[in-house]
Amino acid sequence: MPIPAKFALALTLAIAWTALSVWLSQRWLADLANVSSWIFALIAIGFIAYVPGFMNAFLLGTLLFDRRPPRIRPTSYPPVSVLVAAYNEASGIRDTLASLAAQTYPGSYEVLVLNDGSTDNTVAIARAAIIELGFPPNADVRLLDYTVNAGKAAVLNRGLGAAKNIGGKLKEAAGKLTGDEKLKAEGRADQVAGKVQNAVGGVKDALKGDRG
Repeated sequence: MPIPAKFALALTLAIAWTALSVWLSQRWLADLANVSSWIFALIAIGFIAYVPGFMNAFLLGTLLFDRRPPRIRPTSYPPVSVLVAAYNEASGIRDTLASLAAQTYPGSYEVLVLNDGSTDNTVAIARAAIIELGFPPNADVRLLDYTVNAGKAAVLNRGLGAAKNIGGKLKEAAGKLTGDEKLKAEGRADQVAGKVQNAVGGVKDALKGDRG
């Protein structure tokens, strides 16, 4: 049904309901006018009953007449890269990987765990988790162990360079960054990280749609 037709039907329902409300409330309106005035009675009952009734009836009509088209599943899903920057994350790296292992994204995706010179046992826990968690066959999980801490910006740049599913233009832009040497570079790296996070959010949205 076209949207203008849905709107017309919902509006007709709201007007009909309001007309019925006015007809049923005539005695109430007259009684209130006798103890006050017709202007006060019309304003009071109008805002207490007529206006809310019209709005609720219109809302109900739009919900009744709205029929969303069936979701069209894509024939293929784009490959996705997930970068996990980790510095002394021994307490949380396994939970992060467990969450990624539980995903049911149909397309191929890679998870790059970027150890940024951690001084705890982040690497050992991550290696064990990758083996034990049982990632699906379409997932490529790798641990990139950088022994020297270079900062979040630099390790994300390295991860972008090693990722298989990230476009060349984004890699080229990331390659111009120099880690934490300047605040400006750090800001650019945060933008790159935001794009990666948006990609992860798109994966989660796709998964919600499949489960729905």
